[in-house]
Amino acid sequence: MSNFKKNLNLLFAIVFISCLCNTSFADENKHDFSQTLSTDKALCQKPIKEYFPNGTLKLSGCQGIYNGTGIQVGLWNKYNQKGELIETTYYHPDEFGKDYKIITQYEKNKIISKKIYNFDDLYEVELKELSTIPK
Repeated sequence: MSNFKKNLNLLFAIVFISCLCNTSFADENKHDFSQTLSTDKALCQKPIKEYFPNGTLKLSGCQGIYNGTGIQVGLWNKYNQKGELIETTYYHPDEFGKDYKIITQYEKNKIISKKIYNFDDLYEVELKELSTIPK
């Protein structure tokens, strides 16, 4: 048997076994993409949590995909080193002009600011405040 045929047979065997086992060689984290969360038109692919060096939660949210682009989706929470909520951002990806994010800032568990902005990261445009929501 020629080397070409041996290599071709080996390739088919690897593909067959990987399909049979339902695994992916590229997926080192073994993330289960069948359990994605829906956030409007975007899908949450990976929950994100970051911590301060003292172990306190710093940031939580979801990395998602919209129009083939990896972006933040849904509600993201930011905390100070004491674990107090200081800001939430709700990301709503949509077609240009219908996209927005709502940023709410907190001080001592009370809302001090709530504003709507364009989703500048999604379309790589300048951040613009669209409106202020009364407290």
